[in-house]
Amino acid sequence: MAMLYSTSIALVKMARPLIIVAGIISYALGLAMAQYEMGAVDLAAAFLGFVILISAIMMAHYADEYADVDTDSLTARTIVTGGSGVLISKQVPRSLALNAAVVSFGSAMILTAVGITSGILYPVTGLVVVSGLAGGWIYSMSPMRLIRRGWGELDNAILGGFLMPLLALASQTSEIPARAVLWCVPVFLIVMANLLGIHWADMMADRQSGKLTLVVRLGDRTRLLHMVVIASTYVYVFAFTGDLFPLEVSVATAATLPLGIYSGFVFMRTPKPILGAITMGAVMTAMTAGWLLA
Repeated sequence: MAMLYSTSIALVKMARPLIIVAGIISYALGLAMAQYEMGAVDLAAAFLGFVILISAIMMAHYADEYADVDTDSLTARTIVTGGSGVLISKQVPRSLALNAAVVSFGSAMILTAVGITSGILYPVTGLVVVSGLAGGWIYSMSPMRLIRRGWGELDNAILGGFLMPLLALASQTSEIPARAVLWCVPVFLIVMANLLGIHWADMMADRQSGKLTLVVRLGDRTRLLHMVVIASTYVYVFAFTGDLFPLEVSVATAATLPLGIYSGFVFMRTPKPILGAITMGAVMTAMTAGWLLA
């Protein structure tokens, strides 16, 4: 009984529940877009898509825990960086993380297949799910291990900025309109800004372990990239107000501008990963409210 309890706690910690919240916010944003696009949301399909999302995120987190033992053992953990610390403390065997990743992968695939064959989900959902699972796996796992080749930040930003909200939209419609992809661009940008902050905090440990992330490759130039990405998030929304974004979305996004400016200002001096996560969450939440009000 004690072993079962400790294993359960380890699995919960390695799933990184706090970080899963960001995925939930991104999915909620996609549902708000669907509400705007179609005027209603199928709750059954939305819920099944949500469960699939959680399974996919857990797969990626477990795989990351398994693959990053070397780096996580060198870095100072925070609530958003450095892994869960479970495998480093040797509370459970490392294989548990890999097994949990495989089970989560299988769960997402089975639920997707059941949803499509039963008519609850549209076939396009399968394309989004498979793309997301593939992207989540190759982020840290062999043979590609994108995070160690300088492509992990881009991969992760695509997952959080495009595929997560589009999964919500795909659960509601048989075809994802091109404009919905364009709606996701600022989400992608703010997720990228957050990831730059997270990997900046881990840069020294990543460099020591030979993990050549984009931030490790760029070094101090990461500060400039972060500033450009933050600025582009707002410029994109404001530039396409009316043509692409309803006024309500632009106004809601503008409300977060002071936080975005402060986040960029702080990053240029002493980057704090939690501030980037707060900024990302604020922008996505504001945009969700804007789409619901439009």
